[in-house]
Amino acid sequence: MGLDIRREFYILYSQDHPELSMAEVSIITGGTRDPVSVIHIEPGLVITRTKDLSGFAGYSASYIKEAGEVLLRSHVYEGFHIYRKIKRLGSIMKHCGKIDLRIYNLGRRRANIDYPLFIRELRRIVGNRGAKEDLVICPITVIFGDIIVIGRPVIRRKILRSEASRERGYMGEEDLGFIANTALYLGNRGGVFYDPFCGYGGILARICERSQDLVVIGSDIDVRKVYSLRRAIAIKSDRCCLEVIVANALWPPLRMASVSTIASDLPYGRRSRVVGEEILKIPASFLRRAREILAEGSIVVLAISLDQLEPLINEIQREPGYNIVEIASQYVHGSLTRVYLVLRYSYKEKINKI
Repeated sequence: MGLDIRREFYILYSQDHPELSMAEVSIITGGTRDPVSVIHIEPGLVITRTKDLSGFAGYSASYIKEAGEVLLRSHVYEGFHIYRKIKRLGSIMKHCGKIDLRIYNLGRRRANIDYPLFIRELRRIVGNRGAKEDLVICPITVIFGDIIVIGRPVIRRKILRSEASRERGYMGEEDLGFIANTALYLGNRGGVFYDPFCGYGGILARICERSQDLVVIGSDIDVRKVYSLRRAIAIKSDRCCLEVIVANALWPPLRMASVSTIASDLPYGRRSRVVGEEILKIPASFLRRAREILAEGSIVVLAISLDQLEPLINEIQREPGYNIVEIASQYVHGSLTRVYLVLRYSYKEKINKI
């Protein structure tokens, strides 16, 4: 019997869109090399046990607020004092001269502790060490929920919310980040990424920010959008290998089996410009023709409307080759519920079923 060297890690996620948050948690934990076991879950918080979360390094979170290593975890019972427990952090964080402290309260009820005393004791035990010239600033996160968690964050999400975009029903930064993260984390590194409905390049920009190993291609039927995006590329041409073309996405001008990852926000509004196609049938038509350009094991990440989901599922069931990896929905406004669909394409499976 081998030695279990797995450690505990916490994932703090947004409760604004729980489905997308949990989908991102599932994708990230499912993509690690070592087995991951969930030991605690509550709204806003997941605690896992695994060897490491090195895959989080450099990860740009979208709906995940934070992720990191659990230093201390404790239940709070009536009359129980956690102040004694936090003393053990003194030896773990002895190199810290100062702490960057963040506190999250997940529940509606306040934990049965003296907050000011808790924070004061934590700062006294962990911080204020050493001379001023050699201070080491250590980030510390305290989470109050059904349990108390003190952790050392590996990633912290930047505040990227765009309220104006959300009011108009456009994709916000978290939504674009979710698509880019999913495509990069599940897709093949070093291959060809393709956004067939790239518009002004929101997804392309996030892909380039997160990875420079891909050849990134975008296409759109609107010449004005492509021209505008090309001007933006000229300014930031060092980010990645990026090319934008004018093309009908339903007839992609790419070689057979040349694309390893597709991610796109498909048209579903009245102002969408797709020639000769009904809006509800666009996703199904696109997937039918995308088979020709997808390589074996490719990942497809699509954002569609709820109205487009049924024809798309019928297409997947009728024609073998696509397997659903993840599906999540997001309420945007009264007339729009957006659905995120993650698919994996297998040409071999299609042949076997035929």
